[in-house]
Amino acid sequence: MGRTLGQRVRSRTVRLSKQLFAQLVRDDALGLAAELAYRFFLAIFPFFVFLASVGAFFPSIFRLPNPARHFVELLSQIMPPAASEVFKPEVEHLIATTRPGVASLAVLGAVLIATSGTNAMIKALNRAHGVDETRPFVPRYLLAVAVTLVAGSAMTVAFLLFIEGWIFGAQAAASLGFGAHFLATIRTLYWPAVAVLLIAAMTILYRAAPNVELKVKWVIPGAIVFTIGWLVSTAVFAAYVQSYGSYRFTYGALGGVVVLLLWLYLTGLFFILGAELNDVVHDWFAPEEMEMQRARIQEKTARHFETLGLGPGRRIA
Repeated sequence: MGRTLGQRVRSRTVRLSKQLFAQLVRDDALGLAAELAYRFFLAIFPFFVFLASVGAFFPSIFRLPNPARHFVELLSQIMPPAASEVFKPEVEHLIATTRPGVASLAVLGAVLIATSGTNAMIKALNRAHGVDETRPFVPRYLLAVAVTLVAGSAMTVAFLLFIEGWIFGAQAAASLGFGAHFLATIRTLYWPAVAVLLIAAMTILYRAAPNVELKVKWVIPGAIVFTIGWLVSTAVFAAYVQSYGSYRFTYGALGGVVVLLLWLYLTGLFFILGAELNDVVHDWFAPEEMEMQRARIQEKTARHFETLGLGPGRRIA
């Protein structure tokens, strides 16, 4: 007797979950998340240097505050308070003192340092998809720099448009007598809009960064899982730190740093979870396509090692 649709769905869900868990263990997701957290920690301040420098051009053009300030405020609402206390004062000072065209070399250095976090994400994505990195160093590094630049610029422009829309919409709503309703609508749509922007950003990252060709439909599941899991886990973690956390008693002045590192660790873990889910989904629905790509990359890797005199069974003395 055939199984019902519900039974087939449950069976597939269980199999997918088992395969996903097996891949997370195989790829040492917990250890890789720790590496990502360390790289994120080193990259977060340089990234805000770049963000503040890009945003410094907008006040003089649009007579608006630096959009980077609003991104910091949003991140402070998402992050546990103890974590935001670590960098928020310094970043706000940086935004207040940054001027367009000033310290361009420092901004260039900040972008290069922030790119280390992007390179770590590329490494994690390659491991999730079971492929080696065969792209030449220069194009791969330029890709990481481009992702960093696009991410910072997109955040700045998005918040600029949001601020412009808020001001224009509030003025129009007030003139029509709908001011309170407009504000209520904005508050209702605020977090869904943040979620949609996150899903879009993660879809682009999951699609463009790894050393495999992926269709958009194969990376959307991971982007959704990352966004929902990250937002929910961050809220839960923030509530725990506020109510039960004893980091200040244990670590003293370093308590905020520890909370920030743990939050970055959670971020890295959900990033890897989304990438592994994309790989499982791709393997399920297009196994031949993925195997062909892996075979081509493996062959390219073998040829590379042969040119170095490191064929099968050879080791560096």
